[in-house]
Amino acid sequence: MSELRSDPDTPAAESATAEGAAGLRPVDPRLVVFDLDGTLIESLPAIETAVNEVRRKNGRPPRSTEEVRSAIGDGARVLSGRLFSDFARGDDLDAIHLDFLEVYERQSVLDPHPWRRGARELLDHLLSDGLELAILTNKPLHLTERILERTGTASLFRAVRCPENSPRKKPDPSSLLALIADAGRHRGDTVFVGDSVVDFATGRGAGVTTFGVRGGYRAEGEHRPDRWFEDPAALDAAWREDRWSNRKERSHGP
Repeated sequence: MSELRSDPDTPAAESATAEGAAGLRPVDPRLVVFDLDGTLIESLPAIETAVNEVRRKNGRPPRSTEEVRSAIGDGARVLSGRLFSDFARGDDLDAIHLDFLEVYERQSVLDPHPWRRGARELLDHLLSDGLELAILTNKPLHLTERILERTGTASLFRAVRCPENSPRKKPDPSSLLALIADAGRHRGDTVFVGDSVVDFATGRGAGVTTFGVRGGYRAEGEHRPDRWFEDPAALDAAWREDRWSNRKERSHGP
């Protein structure tokens, strides 16, 4: 099994959750909020295909996998600016962005996004233990809903928050704090799971215990999670072994 690892680069003074970076601080979650792209699903292949179809139609050379990977995380409009601004500006970029969304939605139907290793099992185990689940993503709402519907998982999540139905998009922590409040929870019984610096900044800014899964998109940057896991399967294994919960203490207490 992949081992849970603390991150020695996390500044000790960074937010109230810094204790988790120094060891295996137990948490007692009731709500687990997930990012989507790169955390639960592998969306890079479909996004790359859509990006390069739009570029091909406009007579431009393709972007590399790493160029597309580094553009993911801040929302579709920002991604379009990063990957199409070499030939489009202003109104032209707006039109290219809309074309990209149409192509990507069509591509998502043809090539459904696969789960990351262990992600589906992780969701099932958390739900079976009575936890509530939610999604917080910068992906457009209609695309997020389409993906969850096609994977048959829309009903698993208490809330799905995207830029259209959040106060602000990530990394502004108000998006996560509003989701937690609407769920009737608080920061102390919530865990946020993501794969990118955008997610880590969001969780740490909200004062929420934040876990990172490796192998996603844009993990390098100044922000770090409280704890790293190799992938969702490692996070699932740790949950089942009580490695990130004090369920044993609670069940054996007075």
